[in-house]
Amino acid sequence: MKNIFPLILFVFLLSGCPEKKDAPFDSTVQIINNSDKELIYCIYQKKIGDTTLSIGQPFVISDSAYQVKGQSIKLEKGHFVYNLNSKPNLYFIGFLFSRDSLLKYGWERIRDSYCIEKRFVLQKISFDSSNIAIITYP
Repeated sequence: MKNIFPLILFVFLLSGCPEKKDAPFDSTVQIINNSDKELIYCIYQKKIGDTTLSIGQPFVISDSAYQVKGQSIKLEKGHFVYNLNSKPNLYFIGFLFSRDSLLKYGWERIRDSYCIEKRFVLQKISFDSSNIAIITYP
């Protein structure tokens, strides 16, 4: 009996847990910052017509993953096209914020006064035949 437990444990460890493999990203949002401002961006999936900002700050200001430096390009890869095709009542809405304004005023004031640099909507038509949507600022 005491030899059966290590055998069961060995078989369990050997079988492992099934891995959930996500499909590769199918599309890219390309954000082109033609200004000298450093921008922060976020992209939400929303119901059509909803343009509100989230109550909680959707990013960490110091996280470079959401920053677009001045005179640069940022690529955000995702499952945008798949989600747009599979959920027709939803779309993606994106916002560009000035990093300096976020640091100076904080998220609550930015959200309450809707102090954004640019808002953009991503729909199926936003993506070209290569599944790339291009957003430019300013």
